[in-house]
Amino acid sequence: MGLFDKVFKKKFDGKREINRNSPEYKANIKLATAALLVLMAHVDNEFTENEHIKIVYLLRKRFGISEEEVESLIVECRGQIIPETQVRETLKFIDDNFYFDEKYDLMKYLYSLMLADSDLSTHEVKLFSTISSALGINKIALETIKKDVEREQL
Repeated sequence: MGLFDKVFKKKFDGKREINRNSPEYKANIKLATAALLVLMAHVDNEFTENEHIKIVYLLRKRFGISEEEVESLIVECRGQIIPETQVRETLKFIDDNFYFDEKYDLMKYLYSLMLADSDLSTHEVKLFSTISSALGINKIALETIKKDVEREQL
């Protein structure tokens, strides 16, 4: 292998087109979404029954999966509430792989979950802001997200 091949391969290695239909990709998307939802539910140190019900509803709605699969995802995520470095990695994965409409929906799910226990804690608001910033969701889009969720919950 020549020098050009080594440089070219090194430069473009890992930048192949993602197969969005692969089981591995779909599993990673489900896990990343579930992890952020569970993290949001735990950020105020209280995981309420209403938050649990909302997570089950949102994951079933988003991925069309069974309640048992959702419960398995929740158990997996609750068993290892992700530390800050994993949050950054998860957000990078989502930012790199979700389309804007998927990020928008994720932010709607997170905001809907924040409202599930009728108590917007400062921790939830801070995490919501951190996630939206990491995903490139601007303040105008966030206001639209909030209005959409509030309208849907009426």
